[in-house]
Amino acid sequence: MGKILPLKHRYRIGFFLILHMLCTGMVFCHVSFATEKLAIENSEIFEHSQLAIASGGREYRFNVEVAKSYSARAQGLMFRREMPQTSGMLFLFEGSQDVAMWMKNTYISLDIIFMDSNGVIVYIAKSTTPESLDIISPQKLVSSVLELNAGITDLKNIKIGDKIIYPVFQK
Repeated sequence: MGKILPLKHRYRIGFFLILHMLCTGMVFCHVSFATEKLAIENSEIFEHSQLAIASGGREYRFNVEVAKSYSARAQGLMFRREMPQTSGMLFLFEGSQDVAMWMKNTYISLDIIFMDSNGVIVYIAKSTTPESLDIISPQKLVSSVLELNAGITDLKNIKIGDKIIYPVFQK
């Protein structure tokens, strides 16, 4: 049978265990904040542009940041805490591809719109879950993706078959 420690030693061990847990937690929090700060400081410079979505005889205009390069697409909207309601991010790919997205380090819920090479909407993932690692994919080839604040597609009645009006789709 093991030896039972006197009460004052048990308190001392408990104190050091709690102190260790607090310090470890602070280190993890510090690393998390440092990682986020570094990511923001090293963030891509995105081109700013405008596009419209033609839906139900109306056009809805959005200010967008354009992600053309691999590193810009990889960064996307990560670490953003907010986005104006009339803003979004447009991801442009080289040709039609099988595209998969996720919400890692993305703190705002989004409507993710997938388009074909003509700018026609082929799939919408509505109100995605922030920071989720679930794969979001239309299960068909697309050439671009538009991320808007969650709820915009329902609010504006944007649906599959609607068209994005933007220079790369003007053929």
